[in-house]
Amino acid sequence: MRETDLTSEESRRFEVWAFGGGKGGTGKSALAASVGFQLSRLGKRVVLVDADFGGANLHTCLGVAAPARSLLDLVRAGGTVADEYAHATPYPNLRLIGGRVDEGAGGLPVGWAARLSTALRALPVDLVVLDLGAGVGPETVEVMNLADLKVMVSVPEPSSIENVVSLLRSLCLQRLVQRLPSNEVRRRLQAVQSGEAAMRVRSVGDMLREIEAVDPSLLGAARALIEEMAITLVTNQVRDDADRKFGAQTAAVVRRHFGLPMSYAGFVHHDDAVWRTLRRGKMFMVDASRSRAAEDIRRLARNLLQRADQSPVF
Repeated sequence: MRETDLTSEESRRFEVWAFGGGKGGTGKSALAASVGFQLSRLGKRVVLVDADFGGANLHTCLGVAAPARSLLDLVRAGGTVADEYAHATPYPNLRLIGGRVDEGAGGLPVGWAARLSTALRALPVDLVVLDLGAGVGPETVEVMNLADLKVMVSVPEPSSIENVVSLLRSLCLQRLVQRLPSNEVRRRLQAVQSGEAAMRVRSVGDMLREIEAVDPSLLGAARALIEEMAITLVTNQVRDDADRKFGAQTAAVVRRHFGLPMSYAGFVHHDDAVWRTLRRGKMFMVDASRSRAAEDIRRLARNLLQRADQSPVF
């Protein structure tokens, strides 16, 4: 591909992807780093962003030192130019905006999420890959809702379904609260985000009924806001055939019972090569490039590009 093809605004298909999950320990950061690396190998200009406020470790997955300036520094400075925070890595086409490991996200300025979205989308790249913190904290949900493609990372355990659904519920409620043009509807939805009222709103259908009770004319807009969300599931640390089926089954449960159009992108096998290379401070996809998990990552990256309606560059 010619350099002019890479930089042409007409041919550029910009995407922001976010890797999140309802719990820690799923290997989400290593997965985000590995997918970002593989995308860069396919010719995409990629910036990895550590958006795990206060628990940053994405740099360790790349085998590099923590950058001097972090995403939190950008957010707190109130700027909209992220390029100067994107540090080079040893790998072509791949840069990193690191996170802070010494503090949480307390005291973020008003309007930080909108400014962050503007800054990320102004980056001169093809893809921004966000590694989010675990759980359903407000900052995590806020950043995930900025992404064009939301990648839910789970492990093949029954509790993962509950964790994934909890994050999906928070994402949908926040999206509706922020975008529906009715103060009364927003107050109604905010009331069911926590407390006793939360028990009656467990699915998209429940949310729509809450909206209908206040303003039926907004039902169409609410459905459109939910249906346009691009959400896919990845199962990590798969060990056997039952585990391999878990992700597709979980996505089907979410579609049927939660009412959200979730797709399934694939799985990555449990592989001791991953933790061995991370323990040595190496990049897994380089140090163990012939492992089974590395092959899974290469297949997953292709699947995610197809899910985002992009074509790999070979």
